[in-house]
Amino acid sequence: MIAFNHWIKNSFLLIIIFYFVGCSQLTSINMYSTDEEIRLGRQYSFQIEKQLQIINDPFINEYINEIGQRLVSVSQRKNLKYTFKVVNDPAINAFAIPGGFCYVNLGLIMFADTESELASVIGHEIGHVVGEHGMENMTKQNIIGIAGALALGSSPSFGEEFMASLIQTGIITNYGRAAELEADKFGIQQMHDAG
Repeated sequence: MIAFNHWIKNSFLLIIIFYFVGCSQLTSINMYSTDEEIRLGRQYSFQIEKQLQIINDPFINEYINEIGQRLVSVSQRKNLKYTFKVVNDPAINAFAIPGGFCYVNLGLIMFADTESELASVIGHEIGHVVGEHGMENMTKQNIIGIAGALALGSSPSFGEEFMASLIQTGIITNYGRAAELEADKFGIQQMHDAG
């Protein structure tokens, strides 16, 4: 009987895990408050900035910050203090992490022909923060981690190692199609409203 109960419990937990793994389009599942998001975002940004080379040129930083803050001023989440930093990386990319920490690669800045092109990408990244996509991903991963730990009979760890693994595997910034479309929508709306 004990073995059967153990099998039932593990089967139920595996169903939960597979449900959340298979629900990459699942949205609006966030168990974190805004204060927790900001605290975690600060921790992530500290870890990220140890790995990336941030450019400290006041001219380029002010330029990117001005574009970002103009978009933030018309966003649906003005309650966050957004930061915009330039990464010395030739890749044409930008990303944002929870709490309003946004990073724009130098490669993107050099590639963009117009300020509007640059603003569209930055607006998209702000859209991920507005949509709380990183926090939704973290919530899903926590649920999967808890279920997996329960199935294995151990307790989950949510310390620095867990955060580092989320960053390294791209869990926080790897979004499904629905989140990408929502970020596009928010970004376009911000660009329209900012003029």
